[in-house]
Amino acid sequence: MQQINKKKKANTLAEVMIALIIIGVVGAITVPVLKKHAQREETITKLKKGLMSMEQFIDAAILDQGDIMSGMDTKWDMDKLFTKYMVPEMQLARDCSDPDAGESSKCFPSTVYTMDGSTSNIQVNSSVVLMDGVAIGNSGMDFYIDINSTNEPNVDGVDVFHYTFENVGRNEAINEPGDWKFVPQGYSKQIADNSWKITYW
Repeated sequence: MQQINKKKKANTLAEVMIALIIIGVVGAITVPVLKKHAQREETITKLKKGLMSMEQFIDAAILDQGDIMSGMDTKWDMDKLFTKYMVPEMQLARDCSDPDAGESSKCFPSTVYTMDGSTSNIQVNSSVVLMDGVAIGNSGMDFYIDINSTNEPNVDGVDVFHYTFENVGRNEAINEPGDWKFVPQGYSKQIADNSWKITYW
């Protein structure tokens, strides 16, 4: 009788060990997947906030300065769209928007990388850091959102995203002025086209 009990104990211990091994294997597979999912969700949330902020700054500037378009002629000095119209509407944690000061790299990374590790062609002349830590960089009509300012990884499509400010729907033939919008480019467009989901990393 005693021998049978010992055998049952040994079997139970083996079963527990197998169960622990299975749990370990499942954990090793699922934890990285869950972590990546959480990182993607956080990236999307911050990107949406950055884009919404840019749209709000333009709307506020239009309230203060008047509409961008007057008939088919642009009323605003579009070369200074960011510094003259948008920045004054912002509450900032850090202001690096003066292109003559050469301090943009204090708000926005001076070097941005591509997914394969090479240097991208992204360069900004002016930049700011918003109160929530999101940075906006500008070069002409090109706008970049860096969801974590100068912090790494500074990679296009991972924490840096590109938009252009464009007139959408303009048609001079019928005197249709169109609508000025931030239009997603590159990875930002992939995300927008994929219902605000990241699937490429």
